[in-house]
Amino acid sequence: MRTLLLAAAAALTAGAAYAQAPAAGSTTPTADGPDPNEMICRRVQDSGSRLNASRICMTRQQWIDYQREQRADTERSQNRRAAPR
Repeated sequence: MRTLLLAAAAALTAGAAYAQAPAAGSTTPTADGPDPNEMICRRVQDSGSRLNASRICMTRQQWIDYQREQRADTERSQNRRAAPR
């Protein structure tokens, strides 16, 4: 019975904490979308190694530009015609 009461109290406490409004100045998305100047750090695998990974930090907009550039490079290399033999 005591375990049941503790579990119920924990569930109510967690639910109340989850329902609270976010603090002012937090980095939650607004009506305009996420903050493009928010710093995001990611672990990126080094080419040619399964074990080495680098931590790269850029703003959200820089990550978007980086991914767009990588995608364009990949498409460009895939669409390049092979030299005739």
